[in-house]
Amino acid sequence: MNFSNPQEILSQFHVDPGMVVADFGAGSGHFTFPLARTVGASGKVYAIEIQREILDRLRTDMSQMPGINNVQFVWGDIDNDHGSTLADKSLDRVVIINTLFQLENKPMAAKEIFRVLKDNGKVLVMEWSDSHGHLGPHPEAVFVEEKCLKLFEENGFVHDNDIVTGPHHYAVVFKKP
Repeated sequence: MNFSNPQEILSQFHVDPGMVVADFGAGSGHFTFPLARTVGASGKVYAIEIQREILDRLRTDMSQMPGINNVQFVWGDIDNDHGSTLADKSLDRVVIINTLFQLENKPMAAKEIFRVLKDNGKVLVMEWSDSHGHLGPHPEAVFVEEKCLKLFEENGFVHDNDIVTGPHHYAVVFKKP
């Protein structure tokens, strides 16, 4: 089964050395690791996760990766106001990968992303495009692209572009004006 390549996706998202970025719903770090390498020693990555045991495992995994010391691990609930605990307008980029379908308060998550992004900052939203034989979320839980576009546009974002992913996902980039 072919899944998305984080490095290829991030190259289309234009994450550059020295940027300050966050991985909202970092999980196992599938995107945190390549983000840390991409922003380099002069950049910073915030790995935001609500499940403490997963965050602890991610911290342990990252500690075993030589040369990566630019990640800050943050317990946070991103579908709450100020739930990421990050400062206003502190980030150049946010990625939120396969996370929205799990959130109960999606509008609050979009508002939280808007709050922490700098003006002209961007967010990459990548979600399952379908259940794909139950490899992805339950069919009723799939957060389809049309709903994603509406959610972010209703919360102040402008659709910037789409990113090519593997066959089981869609990816949309939004800009904060």
